[in-house]
Amino acid sequence: MRKFAHRVAERVIVISKMMENAYRKNKRILRLPPLVDINDEIWNQQVNKAEAFTFSFVGFPGGDKENLDKIVKAFIKMGEINTRLNIVGLTVDDFIAMYPEFSDTAFSELSIDFRGICTHKEAIKLNCPKLCGQYKKHPLWC
Repeated sequence: MRKFAHRVAERVIVISKMMENAYRKNKRILRLPPLVDINDEIWNQQVNKAEAFTFSFVGFPGGDKENLDKIVKAFIKMGEINTRLNIVGLTVDDFIAMYPEFSDTAFSELSIDFRGICTHKEAIKLNCPKLCGQYKKHPLWC
């Protein structure tokens, strides 16, 4: 898709320096980093330090930009630290098909959960369960 976009797009909006480099053949590139309102209530939630800190990957890895295998290796190395990794968009079988070096990994014994493909709202419920029902300003939220 990117190679096709290079040929037909006159202008491209990218969100990172890496994407800017990937599309540098285009004459006009606007790098617009992701923006958030730090005063929004979603970023000011109370943290319960007794609960595991959850990291999430939502999507389907493509190309070299995500390096999901490296993220999983890091979580495996962390061992018993109070963290959890939710991977939404892939099943464990999908992941192993992409990264066969993990075929002997006992993911059921780790704090790594593969959730498979789901809707946007389901992904939010899986990754932000405390926010469902509390944050209703945006129509895509639970």
